[in-house]
Amino acid sequence: MDYQKRWQTIKGLGEGGQGKVYQVLDDSKFKTDTVILPKISQLFSDSGERDPKSIKKYFPNIRSLLSTLNSMEDPNNHGALKVLHEPKEARDPKRAEARIKNEVQAMSELKHTNLLKILDHDQDGKWFVSEFHPKGSLDKNKNLFTGDFVSALKAFRPLVEGVSNIYEKGLVHRDIKPANVFLDSNNQLVLGDFGLIFFIGAEHTRLSGTWENVGSHAWMPPWAAYKRIEEVNPSFDVFTLGKLLWAMISDIPVLPYWYFDHDEYNLEKKFPHVPYIYMANLLFEKCIVEHESDCIPNATKLLAEIDKILSVIDAKADLIDQKIERVCKVCGVGKYILYIDTDSTQEKIREFGISSYAGDKFKIFTCNHCGHLQLFSLVRDLSFDWTKLSNWKNHGGNPEIAEEDGIKVLKIHFTEKEPGIPSNCSVIHTLDNIHTGRTVQARVKFKCDSGKYGMIFIGDAIGPDPYDNCQYETKQGDGDWQEIIAEVKYTHDDYCSIFLYGNRNDGRVNDFVLYKDLELSVIVPV
Repeated sequence: MDYQKRWQTIKGLGEGGQGKVYQVLDDSKFKTDTVILPKISQLFSDSGERDPKSIKKYFPNIRSLLSTLNSMEDPNNHGALKVLHEPKEARDPKRAEARIKNEVQAMSELKHTNLLKILDHDQDGKWFVSEFHPKGSLDKNKNLFTGDFVSALKAFRPLVEGVSNIYEKGLVHRDIKPANVFLDSNNQLVLGDFGLIFFIGAEHTRLSGTWENVGSHAWMPPWAAYKRIEEVNPSFDVFTLGKLLWAMISDIPVLPYWYFDHDEYNLEKKFPHVPYIYMANLLFEKCIVEHESDCIPNATKLLAEIDKILSVIDAKADLIDQKIERVCKVCGVGKYILYIDTDSTQEKIREFGISSYAGDKFKIFTCNHCGHLQLFSLVRDLSFDWTKLSNWKNHGGNPEIAEEDGIKVLKIHFTEKEPGIPSNCSVIHTLDNIHTGRTVQARVKFKCDSGKYGMIFIGDAIGPDPYDNCQYETKQGDGDWQEIIAEVKYTHDDYCSIFLYGNRNDGRVNDFVLYKDLELSVIVPV
């Protein structure tokens, strides 16, 4: 099919190794030769009229013609035509033709607002037309996001969603850079140029040399240099996306290698007063990296990381880190300085009228201008590892670590105190004091045969007045995993222990209960 039957060339847009690109008009909407030119010809043929009243009869035709000509200037009626070089002008015409076919296939399969849409193509793989964006590419709009991390990240997110769509189709773009990212009429980013698209899987012919570098050297990840083409992974696109975001914010067009944290390229140092700029480096350290093992593996996971950052930004939240400079929320002038840390002495903590009881820890920040305080109470670490049975006190039952479906579980056996009578066996873990008014909840999954029982106890079982803050739950087994939940609200400061029991009723020697996924939470009243 000859593209000239539908597309009328307006002007050249550029030229690459594979072919040339032109701005074209979709003439199927206007029919220049069969409709517009005859109308113009008719007007000129009747131009001998001199009577003004007689000329008025042409006004409807003139208005219609002007409206049509105006629509012909609308970019929505234009496209970008890519035509392969003639074989005598091409470096490798067979490879170029195969690549343009891959490009057409990929663009036809991918449907996303932020991925360039294909409008028309040649079945023989000589040309195709994609949508046209008159604002051009990001490298022609260098200052659009400079120094504005939040705006850049919000514009960047839909683009990453588009690349996530590429990844989920089993493809790797391999050429993400500002010159291949276009701006639509609303300044949304649109990724184009799928000429180096890589199909993951053995069913596609490899169009790059076995050890050939592909993509732009300044943008490709270091681990992709001189590697076998079969070893290209989706992390390739994650690295280039990271560098693209850096370039959008920076006043320097290209970041060398993975040097985003070097002084001359560090965005935190370039734009120290830009809100949330510190979070840019937190993202870059997961994607602009030297080694592939340190890189986020694909765009879908990168999108999740971006959403975490945007949730912090949308909530107008702060990341509490001494390395990050935080402006005072009250005066807007001073900076928060850490005054009380988790290892501060009781005497220093009491300067603020606070008593650290039963191991509670605090961080206190104070503004160095107005004195505004921020206090953070850090909940103690309630985690425990029953794979280390030394952390648990054995009250019988010969507990051991076993495996069930590849997962480590706690196995509590039954023993006999007297012939035929199983012991009320258990293991126990004791925590620090729990404050008055707090609710402690424990969840655990258990498994035992039908007719046997699993049980969890939570609360105070030691001290001068045991069992006044406690709760236990028991459930009959059915041969599959079940969950038991026990919860207790503390009426006064007291210890907290967790018991996991074996069978309490008609157990037999060598019966046992399996436990896994023990979770403990402390709910602090507002």
